[in-house]
Amino acid sequence: MASMGGDNQADTFERTLDELVEFAASLTPEQFATLVPGENWSVGCLLNHVADGFDNVTGWIDTLIAGGSVDMTVADIDAANVEMQARNSAVDQATTVARLRDGGATALERLRALDDDALGTTGFFAPAEAEVTVAALCVPAWRHGAGHLANARAALGLE
Repeated sequence: MASMGGDNQADTFERTLDELVEFAASLTPEQFATLVPGENWSVGCLLNHVADGFDNVTGWIDTLIAGGSVDMTVADIDAANVEMQARNSAVDQATTVARLRDGGATALERLRALDDDALGTTGFFAPAEAEVTVAALCVPAWRHGAGHLANARAALGLE
């Protein structure tokens, strides 16, 4: 990723990814199954939700670069999250770690490949109900995982 106003979002994504993978791999079975208050998902389900998010954000980035718009609304995202919860509630810890590591590595590679022209591309992003730049979408690529990681750590008293 060429330039982002000084802070390199891909580096921030990589640091967050490393923390997520390390955290997921270190959990006991009891911790993995612990309910995260406010999220109402287990730690394991929440971590799989983060892994799902890697594909979403990179897909949105690719859509804008191709000249399209992201028409998925907040309500659509909420509905997809309900489906994700049902699907991810039975995923085991080893698979979760692999999904975070492998999906995160693919997303990181995609973020690092963005040049200034791609980063400056704009398009309609329905969740924000506004035109956004690809650079702006790079922030949720890492912030989504960092926020859920903080909530999971807090649920386990590991803040």
